[in-house]
Amino acid sequence: EIAVGTVLVGCSPGGTTSNLFTYWSDGNVALSITMSFLSTVAAFGFMPFWIWVLVRKALNSTAEVEWSGLIASLLLLVIPTLLGLTVRKINTERKI
Repeated sequence: EIAVGTVLVGCSPGGTTSNLFTYWSDGNVALSITMSFLSTVAAFGFMPFWIWVLVRKALNSTAEVEWSGLIASLLLLVIPTLLGLTVRKINTERKI
């Protein structure tokens, strides 16, 4: 069971903490947000694939993954990011 949990955490996209650390260190926050977003989008295809390969095939486990919760949490990350990118692109007069 611990091995399955480790695989699930390893397959998950990066968190938003990297954006905060980038802001604190005066880094390129837009690039950090974009990379976090791309990692999350890629996770839609790669998470199920790696979970299938590593959990089912390599570990021979019968652990069930609740896909609806996984997809819902990924959508909760992607939708606000797309909304923020759209507002940022439209809003050229004032920086928020």
